[in-house]
Amino acid sequence: MNSIDTLGFFLRFGYNLVALFVVVRYGYFKQSRRRDFLFTFFIFNILIFFVCSFLRNIMIDVGFAFGLFAIFSILRYRTETIPIREMTYQFLVITLGAINGLATINGWHLELIFCNIVIIAGTIIMDGSRLLSPEQSKAVEYEKIELIRPGNSEALLEDLRNRTGLDIYRVQIEKINFLRDTALLTVFYNAAADEERG
Repeated sequence: MNSIDTLGFFLRFGYNLVALFVVVRYGYFKQSRRRDFLFTFFIFNILIFFVCSFLRNIMIDVGFAFGLFAIFSILRYRTETIPIREMTYQFLVITLGAINGLATINGWHLELIFCNIVIIAGTIIMDGSRLLSPEQSKAVEYEKIELIRPGNSEALLEDLRNRTGLDIYRVQIEKINFLRDTALLTVFYNAAADEERG
């Protein structure tokens, strides 16, 4: 590896780290305040960057390259189901690592910066937008089983709103336990409205 390649490697790694930090800190963490996925996002991104950086100088089959990327992108942990938002961010950090790792600085230096800026800006704008704010959901074990009947939907929603303090607008019945007279519900609520009230 000559000095030009070495400089390009460290420049790409710098772009990758800056883009990763901004996306995770001001995109994911600002909205969710969850720290349990931060380690995963950073390690996945850095590993993908190094793998792609060292493989880009090797003549490999295109199908193998896409297969490798697909394996990393659809990976799920067996111990816990990853929520869709976290899976989206995981795919995003993998993509950032691949783009910056496979890029060639010579010739399209500005294009690489532009791609990173577009990904950062798009993620922060879309994830932080009040209009595009994704609905949030929670699992609730509910004991007033008489309210889960179709005719009592408004009373059910009102009772859940009063007891949880959430702006619940939809309820999905997952399971009914007639032995205990309880029901497992998934409640859907507007997280942005709750933040404004809080």
